Amino acid sequence: ACREFRLGYDATVDKPCYPLRYPNGDVAGVVHRSINGEEPKYRYPYGVDIGKMLFNYKNYLVDELWLVEGAMDVIALHEAGITAFGIFGSRLKHAQVELITRCEPKNIVLCFDKDSAGAKAKIDAASMLWGKGFNLSTAKWDSEKGKDPGELALEERCSILVEPLIR
Repeated sequence: ACREFRLGYDATVDKPCYPLRYPNGDVAGVVHRSINGEEPKYRYPYGVDIGKMLFNYKNYLVDELWLVEGAMDVIALHEAGITAFGIFGSRLKHAQVELITRCEPKNIVLCFDKDSAGAKAKIDAASMLWGKGFNLSTAKWDSEKGKDPGELALEERCSILVEPLIR
């Protein structure tokens, strides 16, 4: 995962980081992640509109695509063999829907956090994606095992998330 997503550590600010990429693959800057409960949790490069990007976006065709809130969720699903895009928060934007549409997925699985923001994100995303020709479904898991995909153990990600999909 570290190699695939170019995860790193920036000693100048004492934080883990990863590259933020424009849809064409060019690097827009570096995202730093707080690890000590500091806010904001993620610090994005100044002046970059993350609403026009998706984490892990590559313009290729996919049969099934999972949508999650953030980069760490994408990485967690990648470790389970699942292709996912992160929307950089809990609100899907119209520009992100356009990027998703370019990939022509047949199935989109909404896999947002098990909290109030994630519940709203699921409803809003379903509304924005409805009628665009995608089969929409929701990943289900027991929230006591983890609030988001990254909190689930790898075995649970492989079994709990994939097996009980409701289509």
